[in-house]
Amino acid sequence: MNLPSSIDLGNAFYFQSLGIRGKDDIMANESKLIGLLDENSIMVRVNFQPPGLSWVLIRFEIRKNTSFNELIGILNKELDPVPQNMTIYYEDAFGDFGRLANEAQMNICLRICRRQKFVNLVII
Repeated sequence: MNLPSSIDLGNAFYFQSLGIRGKDDIMANESKLIGLLDENSIMVRVNFQPPGLSWVLIRFEIRKNTSFNELIGILNKELDPVPQNMTIYYEDAFGDFGRLANEAQMNICLRICRRQKFVNLVII
């Protein structure tokens, strides 16, 4: 899978309060961002390629009990433009990608987050 080469801030959380202003600050402070999450929260990293544009990386927080439909609602707010035929993949602990298209797959995806405080999604 062709992973992102460029990074954009997107509609990220905590950045202003931490004084994080640009992509280099994000990369340097990501562990601080994850450390601020409570035990029921997960940081979602979304690698997204809008049609005809470079990859962007968007980060936002979800709860560990977020449903698939809730995730789709969040993505519809965060992604600009929203792809018409959005295909979502999640990265497992081994670096392999699984399809995320329904509630059962969302539960598998969130189970990955029991030990780690983040999940990586790729949207094409």
